[in-house]
Amino acid sequence: GSHSRRGGGAARTDGGPADRRTPGRSYGTGKIACRRLPSERSGQQKRRSQSTALAQVGVSVTSTNPANLTEANLHTATVTVALANATFASDATASSFALVTDISSISVSQVGVTGTNVATLTLALTGDFAAVETLAVRVPVAAHSGSDDIATGTVTPTPGIFCPPKNIAVRKVSRIRNDHPPGFRTRRLGPQGVGFVRP
Repeated sequence: GSHSRRGGGAARTDGGPADRRTPGRSYGTGKIACRRLPSERSGQQKRRSQSTALAQVGVSVTSTNPANLTEANLHTATVTVALANATFASDATASSFALVTDISSISVSQVGVTGTNVATLTLALTGDFAAVETLAVRVPVAAHSGSDDIATGTVTPTPGIFCPPKNIAVRKVSRIRNDHPPGFRTRRLGPQGVGFVRP
């Protein structure tokens, strides 16, 4: 006998179950879309930002010896710098570092690296300077494992009496003479002779 159907669905003729969907109505495909919760997204973004921050390479002055740098003690004074998130090159030497300053008579004479990220620079001063100047240390990219040149903050040596080392800028004389450069006065340095200093 014949059978009637409710709901207006089309009868199947292949022996399968009848299609009970209502004609004209839209139905989904059955796939479930997965979306991250806001808390999960913010946690991932936070971890990415922390990773980026940790990767930033920097360098800073951690100490100087003497603590207060002056013209009188700048020759043979030391400046200790430390890298953050990087290491110094194994072949780093005095020439691997540069001083950022207007003191033209100062340079790095030697350097010692402690561990992998701390370096102590010994300074050499060969001439007088008259004004308060700033001094920073620049570390070129070839001297460390980062990807850019980096520089420290500044320290501020103060001018004063410049006493030349024994092997430079010393005039051997038996008595003080008046042939000093303009703007300078002479100062007896004992058996070494005399040096020229600003008034």
